[in-house]
Amino acid sequence: AVVTCPNFARRMETEGVGAVQKTAGKYKRTVTPWKEPGEEELAKLQEDVDVVQKHFVAHIEKYRGDRIPNLEEVATGEVWYGEDAKEKGLVDQIGTSEDYLADKMEAGCEVMQVEEIQKKKVPSWRSMLRSTVAGSDPIDAAVGSLGRPTPMLEYLGATMDQSIDDIDAMENIMTGMKHLSTEERHGLLKVLLRMER
Repeated sequence: AVVTCPNFARRMETEGVGAVQKTAGKYKRTVTPWKEPGEEELAKLQEDVDVVQKHFVAHIEKYRGDRIPNLEEVATGEVWYGEDAKEKGLVDQIGTSEDYLADKMEAGCEVMQVEEIQKKKVPSWRSMLRSTVAGSDPIDAAVGSLGRPTPMLEYLGATMDQSIDDIDAMENIMTGMKHLSTEERHGLLKVLLRMER
């Protein structure tokens, strides 16, 4: 484990610059860039680094200890590459990710590709219905005269917010409505709005 903290205390003193810092707990901030660390602060910092090292070594020993002949030899903070890491028991084999996948497929494992699917933006029921009526806005007029959306439109709005399948179905309805005459579209909208039975 490594901890590095630049120290600007002397430069700040020369420039006449100070820093204010409040902490909760004796060891919340042991070494900072803003002041010269004392002996106790440096000792605490070393203790913290040693704890990280201890946990790291314990983790390696737990999961690879049976493969590493001399754990103290490899727990020095050095970096071991390729054949050296294999020789010291840090890795089982050397290869590329493509090699690994090919080996797994030859062994009968199924390899899957995971793709992120972008969530489809859900249009409001009002904008979807409005887009089907060219040059006029009977939806606003009808909803305005009713004072609120009808149960049918509330249902459509609720299901569109919950299911992509419902949105696709509603888009198909809207596409179909575009092939109707303006009078037919207005009639269908009035039925949806329950203005006519």
